[in-house]
Amino acid sequence: VHDGNGTQRMFDEDPSVLFFSLHRHDGGMFYPGSSFGDYTSHGKGAGAGYSVNVPWDLRDARLLGQSAPGDAEMLAAFEE
Repeated sequence: VHDGNGTQRMFDEDPSVLFFSLHRHDGGMFYPGSSFGDYTSHGKGAGAGYSVNVPWDLRDARLLGQSAPGDAEMLAAFEE
């Protein structure tokens, strides 16, 4: 699943909306290939801090012989 970059752009400067996306990112190389899905993309202006991205890097994990994130990692993203 790719990040909700279109939705994030709509609300990027809106402090009344919390945008949260947990998605595959692969260092920005996974579709749609933008920096919007990176953890450093967290809103602008009045909306700064109201966009939360949790990007997963599956490409490098596979190269290192690691498995894809599962239930435990997903729960940790919401709890931490």
